[in-house]
Amino acid sequence: MPILYEIKTDPAKGNILVAKRDIQAGELIFNDRHIVLGPKEFGNPKDHCISCFKAKASPCLTCELPFCHEGHCSQTHQVECDTLFQHLKSEPLPLRLALVAPYRLARAMADDSEHVQTKMEPFMDHEEARKALTGHQERIAHMRRMIVAVRPDLEQILNRVFGLLHVNALDVRNGLGRALFPTLSYVSHSCVPNSRHIMDEVDDDGNLHIRLYSQVTIPQGQEITITYTNLLRHTFARQAALRRQWFFSCHCERCSDPTELKSGINLVYCPSCTKSYLMPDQSEEDVPFWSCLACLKAISEDQLQGFLEVLKSKLDAIQPLAIEPLEKFLLYSAQFVHNFHYLCLIAKSVRCSRSRVFPISGIDHDRNGEK
Repeated sequence: MPILYEIKTDPAKGNILVAKRDIQAGELIFNDRHIVLGPKEFGNPKDHCISCFKAKASPCLTCELPFCHEGHCSQTHQVECDTLFQHLKSEPLPLRLALVAPYRLARAMADDSEHVQTKMEPFMDHEEARKALTGHQERIAHMRRMIVAVRPDLEQILNRVFGLLHVNALDVRNGLGRALFPTLSYVSHSCVPNSRHIMDEVDDDGNLHIRLYSQVTIPQGQEITITYTNLLRHTFARQAALRRQWFFSCHCERCSDPTELKSGINLVYCPSCTKSYLMPDQSEEDVPFWSCLACLKAISEDQLQGFLEVLKSKLDAIQPLAIEPLEKFLLYSAQFVHNFHYLCLIAKSVRCSRSRVFPISGIDHDRNGEK
């Protein structure tokens, strides 16, 4: 397969991928294999294997971690159990599960038979920024001690390992796991992404592949982007998620436009005059106020989010695929928010998945995958 991208350096973003030639919509840009795969840090795979994430795994009789008792999964777990996890049985199970991916990456970097150290060198771990996360340093320090007590040879690389996973790992297998992909890690975020990924199943040899496809034509020299966060959220929510997890603010055309490219996804009727919509004073940073375009009265971001939480709770209370309650919710919400507001889009997408006789106004494409 010809290589359709090249690595460039952006002064603000660092390493990025750009199109090496014009890439047509729907083209496969690359197929990437994971470097490390394991349970999500705060996830709980329950009866799913910690290597392939298939259901009906059973716990190890020695360390209690769930795995498939055959093939690659069995071989992988036997080594990990012998070298670490059988010594940590006194630790809570969720904490041991959170250690699986870091331990795998640390071993791969220490062994370096596949040049993992070199592959990871270009990527940021945001060590200083992570220190400000509540409880993060304490949790990481405890997990470091758990590993170092058994594998002191890994001590020097563990801070780097935890940072690489925090910043660069992708949620996989419906949020049960996380994986690190060497090529995908170069791809930057945009709230108007030009590509999206598709995940394969873990094969019998334990390999997980991800394929990146263009969604639109990408001209030669243009940056290749995906979305890291949920696009069915307004700018403030997306920015908060990006700063919390990846320590940057997005400055794409959607985030720079108070109307979010005239999508209506963030529009709420003014509670004072009900004649026009509230608009943020600016879009790129946290903004304390939303102002009415007609009467110019303003409310704080906290007040707006409090109202939206009430509306969201009404939507959350509806049973999945219950069409009539969803229709009633849409009629009720039309008093307060734009027809294309993200809460309405969520309700419409759920309604549509149950019955194709109901058209979805304003949704003409699927939601992009998330990193």
